[in-house]
Amino acid sequence: MATDATATAAKEGADAPRVTDEPGWRESSWSYREFFRKNPYPMWLWDVETFRFLDVNDAAIAHYGYSRDEFLAMAVPDIRLPEDDDQTLKDSADKENLGLAYWGAHRHRKRDGSIIEVEVTTNRVEVGGRPANFVMLNDVTERAKALRARDETQSMLAAVQRVGHIGIWYRNLMTGEVLWTEEMHRILGGSPEEPDAPVDVASGPSSRYTYAEDIELVKLTLEEARRSGKPYGIRHRVVRADGEVRWVHARGWYEHDERGTPIRMIGTLHDITEPVRAEERLAYLAQHDHLTGLANRTAIETYLQSSVTPEGASDSRLALFFIDFEGLKAVNYTLGHAFGDRLLVEAGRRMTEQHPARGGVVGRWGGDNFVIVREDLGDRAGVSRFAKNLFARLSAPYAIGGHQLRLVPSIGVALYPADATTPEDLVACANTALAHAKEITRDKGARFFAAEMRQEAAERLATEMDLSKGILAGEFRLVYQPVIDLRTRRAVSAEALIRWQHPQRGRLGPESFLEIAEQSGLIVPIGAWVLREACAAARRWSALGTPLRVAVNVSAEQINREDIAELVRTVLDDTKLDASMLSVELTENIIVRDAEEGRTTLQRLRDMGVSIAVDDFGTGNNSLAQLKHFPIDTLKIDRSFVRDLGRDPFESAIAQAIIALARGRNLTVIAEGAESREQVDILESLGCNLIQGFYFSKPLEPEEFERFLRAQAQRTDSFPKFSPRNKPISARGAFSRPSTMSSR
Repeated sequence: MATDATATAAKEGADAPRVTDEPGWRESSWSYREFFRKNPYPMWLWDVETFRFLDVNDAAIAHYGYSRDEFLAMAVPDIRLPEDDDQTLKDSADKENLGLAYWGAHRHRKRDGSIIEVEVTTNRVEVGGRPANFVMLNDVTERAKALRARDETQSMLAAVQRVGHIGIWYRNLMTGEVLWTEEMHRILGGSPEEPDAPVDVASGPSSRYTYAEDIELVKLTLEEARRSGKPYGIRHRVVRADGEVRWVHARGWYEHDERGTPIRMIGTLHDITEPVRAEERLAYLAQHDHLTGLANRTAIETYLQSSVTPEGASDSRLALFFIDFEGLKAVNYTLGHAFGDRLLVEAGRRMTEQHPARGGVVGRWGGDNFVIVREDLGDRAGVSRFAKNLFARLSAPYAIGGHQLRLVPSIGVALYPADATTPEDLVACANTALAHAKEITRDKGARFFAAEMRQEAAERLATEMDLSKGILAGEFRLVYQPVIDLRTRRAVSAEALIRWQHPQRGRLGPESFLEIAEQSGLIVPIGAWVLREACAAARRWSALGTPLRVAVNVSAEQINREDIAELVRTVLDDTKLDASMLSVELTENIIVRDAEEGRTTLQRLRDMGVSIAVDDFGTGNNSLAQLKHFPIDTLKIDRSFVRDLGRDPFESAIAQAIIALARGRNLTVIAEGAESREQVDILESLGCNLIQGFYFSKPLEPEEFERFLRAQAQRTDSFPKFSPRNKPISARGAFSRPSTMSSR
């Protein structure tokens, strides 16, 4: 549609004569009119003052779809789009521009409503004394679409190159012309305004950027591609203009003429720096410990596989050190795992300083276990000297976060080929030596593997395997040892003690298997069984009319691996045992190892009504003052203090101090391991009235213990108090025969 101005002009000129009536047009040569009418390009004349069409040729009529009469009834703005700027139309209508030639592009609407893009050539002419514009048009719609599509494709290609970090280059080998896309400049750090980098046939498009150590590889690759005519692909490094080294993957090929002469090179350059760095990082992590940066277990095993051969060459010697630390858990519990991690890092650094750069490896096997492999220490004496120096270095205080911390290392050593000729056996030997170092040589250096250790290790493994079978086969039994109140001469509680009825080895006491059970984690299911069995027994005692509290020992591994308070709650519910009839016994070190968690666990048990006892008191590293913050009911004096009562005044003084401190805090005291009349008399004189030991009763089988309870319930007489003139209480009847055997 026409604008307001052009519409007015068109209306004012509505009566203007058609061009065919104009004398000037009639006077035009016949050949000119024929050129106008039969020209294959659309052409028309329009009045500069009215914008009306004065004449159109056949091509315009055919192309636009309007009839001649329809054209001559319209003005130029009628075929233009309303939103297009019509300033060029006004400029071309300026009367002062007589003779001016104009060229431009416009959009027109055809009679069917379709939009076309046209190139317009305009010349000013005079028709009948009036200015007019002679116009020739060229429809460029398809060409414009193609150009836009090309631009979009180029834009998309440029975007893909940017996103994928892929540059494209071209070199004419005849003229030396080199073309780079923008991404090539971005990859290599050059400026697009600068001339493209000079290249030669031998070194490719990025010769001046190629990393020095990779130049020869690049040259050989390109020479082979030129000779064979096959595409090439190569990964190499480049040095950007700013000095940064990056990785690229170059692909390309030579184009040859009909004579086989290379005439041009075309290729791509893909920046793969980030993927390569990620690969390098993954490769590093696959071989290194994430915390210390030392070799990890995989790297250590790989090294051993390459260094240790079954042949065990006599001129090849290797020492494998396994290192473990005591004290790290205490740091983690008290200061937090961040301090523990820093300790491990510092320990690893000290090991690295002790280890020369040549040969061998230093690594972290896992947790607080480290490994050192050395091949240059010579004979056993050289290995021993190294181990002693290593022990001294690792034992020195660690200054971490304002704290002076200590770790106690244990070192196990195995030698190749003396001890083993395969990596697996060598590791097993070093681990076995480490276990002995932790048990025997603490604070004394390292422990070398010895043949007899293998037998012990085999026996331990066999015991562990038998324990697993024994749990499933129900081979464990509980026996019960009463605690006697000297004031009433009656049992007030009983401790549940475990025995293992081994199918081949017979009845075994806890000293034969509990340590292995704890180290293997099997103590968890065993402990749960003990708790359930003991509570069920106490429930039966109550049903017999002889209620008695039962005491059950809980190990550190049970505390670490399960919610012991929740387990106790479940067992009490299942067995219908009143919580007041259960006492849980823990060693003092277990309680205070993680003070906050220990306090919370014990309080949960106390809230249920369960009694809490500290077993083997006096053997740990803690005092009663440290334990006062915990909800404890009972202290059990360790048998080591009871054993020498009457013979060692110092032991008597310790026992007396424990009893006095406990009574001062209203705690119940039980003395363990009383095996003689003299020990009982002394304990009674010191104010300890609760005694557990063989003097009164050995641990009894469940049936025996129930008979003991029934006999006690039927007895009405009172045993006489002990005095030097009295004889020991007879084992007949309520009590079993006194013995000097261990009460456990």
